Amino acid sequence: MENTNESMRFKGEKEIIQSTGKGLWNPKGFLILSILFSFLPAAVLYSLNYGRLGLSKKRNISLVVSFVFFIVMISMVFVINQGIMKSIIYGVNIGVAIYMNNNQAKIFENHIKNGGKKASYIVPTLASIVISAVILSLAFYSINIPDQKLIFKGNELYYTDRVSKQDAENLGNYLSEQGFFNENRKTSVKIDKLSNTYKFSLIIDKNHLEDKELEQSVKDMINILSKNVFNSNKVDIVLCDDVFKPLKTISK
Repeated sequence: MENTNESMRFKGEKEIIQSTGKGLWNPKGFLILSILFSFLPAAVLYSLNYGRLGLSKKRNISLVVSFVFFIVMISMVFVINQGIMKSIIYGVNIGVAIYMNNNQAKIFENHIKNGGKKASYIVPTLASIVISAVILSLAFYSINIPDQKLIFKGNELYYTDRVSKQDAENLGNYLSEQGFFNENRKTSVKIDKLSNTYKFSLIIDKNHLEDKELEQSVKDMINILSKNVFNSNKVDIVLCDDVFKPLKTISK
């Protein structure tokens, strides 16, 4: 009885394929896509395969589940140790790809036996490359910019999770009192902390990196900030470009 139902189901799918003339993506390719890019592109093709069989409800559910699961995985990156997370992501990509292949292998096999077409992987692969390039570009652009920031007289002070909000506020208030932050000249700075050393990042024109007078002024600022803001803890000043990419670190 089970075999009869299965053959009837595939017969119905064959009739739909014949009427639409659309091919299916070979599920064996899902593993390659998942390893190269992530499980999401493969999951989209997996869902579209159902749509091409006329199973629109199953396609829609699969798409929603895939995107929600992908968002959950991305969110976990920010709360789980990076080394552990890399292993988890790699395992998930392979596991999901194997599941999708096993789930649609018989469907695809029957589709081909009944004269159905194979869908090309060229466009999905090119799309995955372009999307991955855009995501990586955005990630590299913003990787040095923390999420938290405070505003002082229209100036931005970014601070990382390693710095308390109180320390950031103390720094911002001091810079405002000293006139570094003012309403006529807008700038952005960042404060981070590694071990017992505060890393104060300043945006600077690359042409001034070797300016000796500037370097001396920066060393003077190190002493002032250490004494008046950071309880005599060690301070390094990092000269950066406009997205806080480090160009030169000055210590004392």
